[in-house]
Amino acid sequence: MSWFPKRIKGMTAKIEGGYGVDAVPAVGTDALRVEELWSNVRILENWPNKQPDAATGTAMPMKRAVPRGRYVEANISWICRGAGADAVIEADPVLRSAGWAAVDGTLKFDYTMASLNHESASCYYYTGDLLIKSLGTRSALRWQLLPGGIHRWNFLARGRLGAEPATTTLPGGFGYDTTGALTGVALTLTVNGVWTPALIAAEFDQGCEPLLSEDANHTDGLGEFDWAEPEPFLTLTARKPALATYNPYADALATTAGGINATLGNTQFNRLKLSLPETCVETPAPADSQGFVNHQLRYNITGPPPVITSD
Repeated sequence: MSWFPKRIKGMTAKIEGGYGVDAVPAVGTDALRVEELWSNVRILENWPNKQPDAATGTAMPMKRAVPRGRYVEANISWICRGAGADAVIEADPVLRSAGWAAVDGTLKFDYTMASLNHESASCYYYTGDLLIKSLGTRSALRWQLLPGGIHRWNFLARGRLGAEPATTTLPGGFGYDTTGALTGVALTLTVNGVWTPALIAAEFDQGCEPLLSEDANHTDGLGEFDWAEPEPFLTLTARKPALATYNPYADALATTAGGINATLGNTQFNRLKLSLPETCVETPAPADSQGFVNHQLRYNITGPPPVITSD
């Protein structure tokens, strides 16, 4: 049993001090500028506890027992941009809840996809007439890299229902970063240091999703939401290169490892960089477009973990 998804009209998020402990994100300081069209939230019941087979002595079924394991699932689309200063990006708490460990470097912040000790976030979703609170939220990232258009980070987020949905008028005063949206131009994406593809489309996928662990000792039967075994990958569609420049067929056969790097934006403090230190390409599939011969490529990410840098 679940709600139909409701559009997210406003959102705040903040890293928790302990799993599932409400960090109370504030509208003025912890807001994310989400895209309403692609961002939605719903409440689900892990155990609806219906009793269709219980004997009632009549043709009508028995009412259900109290539903348990209620949780919040959200699809979050965030418009990519930097902080505009030597500060964390607006999406910092959601990215960290996706298991990306943050390090404050010199005039930059590095986020490394970590295997263990993932942080959690308290997320408040405002739908225009309701406030839905998600505690112990963890998520997973997909990054669309498209030519010309606005870039987006898409998160699948799940967490415990923090309280009964409350009728709440959409508040004012959301404090958003004011830097401009980053668009897919001058992306400087390179493969193995030898090929800069004529890129038609690409997407980085974290290769996991936050899964529910059950815990009968918890009040509602839910343990933590988390991921354990990711299979990250990057897909891209591009004009077929000269094989003398880059030969994905040979690399796929030899399982040759190579790195992929991309930089989105060219203004300090409004740049996002993706570093995939070790990838292995699968055998290319053809992708026709406008009469040209294109490659559709999938790179499986192995070895050192991916890194996202804001600088």
